[in-house]
Amino acid sequence: SEFWVGYAARERGDPAEAERAFRAYHALAQRLVALGPGQAEWRMEINYAAQTLAVLMIDRGRPDDALRLLEEARAVLA
Repeated sequence: SEFWVGYAARERGDPAEAERAFRAYHALAQRLVALGPGQAEWRMEINYAAQTLAVLMIDRGRPDDALRLLEEARAVLA
């Protein structure tokens, strides 16, 4: 999964690859929800992906991007 590729990249100190993989994970989660908007588990996947990417954005000194992603994570649960 793209999540684990990103996780491994982050652990080995490659934030650019981690961001690429986490963005791909986020995009896949969005595609899932587009296929089945009523699936709560799939909406949660967007939440997880957005939060994961937000933490990386904070680490990379991009708080505005992190805030946007955290707002998305919250909104998907509403």
